[in-house]
Amino acid sequence: MKLRGLAVVIAGVLALAAALFGLATVAASEAQKDREKAAQADQAARTVGEPAAGTPAASSSSGTDGLAAPGGPPPVDPNAPITTYAGKVDGRGASIAIAVRNGQAIAYMCDGAKLEAWLQGPAGDGQLALTGKNGASVTGTHDGTVAIGTAIVAGRTFTFKVKMVQAPNGLYRIADKVAAAAVNGGWIVADGEQTGTLTVNGVSGAAPPLNTETGEVTINGVVVKPPRAQPPA
Repeated sequence: MKLRGLAVVIAGVLALAAALFGLATVAASEAQKDREKAAQADQAARTVGEPAAGTPAASSSSGTDGLAAPGGPPPVDPNAPITTYAGKVDGRGASIAIAVRNGQAIAYMCDGAKLEAWLQGPAGDGQLALTGKNGASVTGTHDGTVAIGTAIVAGRTFTFKVKMVQAPNGLYRIADKVAAAAVNGGWIVADGEQTGTLTVNGVSGAAPPLNTETGEVTINGVVVKPPRAQPPA
């Protein structure tokens, strides 16, 4: 009887060991399948250019090395050429000049006496939408050859059609101290004519003639060289 009981115990132990071995085998098989699935997923991710499983996704960026992303606005070129339109408004009661660069513009309109205004604003896609002080505005179009539109200055409305001009024609501006005096003014040079207004210590009048060969003008006995007007960046 003792031998029979021992045989039963041994048989039970062997059965338990077999069961545990079977479970271990199944677990190992499932783990292997999981590893194979993960490897297949990683390979598929690499094929389509996505981050592999277990690796952090690359951070997105709107550009590379400071450049605009594809489809975004182009970077502004501070050295881009300036296109300037200048001439008399319709009726020849005043002159207007418009300088355009990188989709931005600055404009000046004056009659050489009391009427004058500086304006600036967008000029992209061939459209002009400029504004200035006291309700001044310039709206219209430009195409690299001619600028056409309407200007409102000092409550008066003017229409214009002015051509693109080359240096020394164009628009000149000064805003500086000259011989201890505060000086502000502008010159429109086109078609062999000049129109300009100069304000010295708050007193305005016709601007002295600008030497188009040297770009110089004498103000309060001092020779200065007004720069060409620059559109806003």
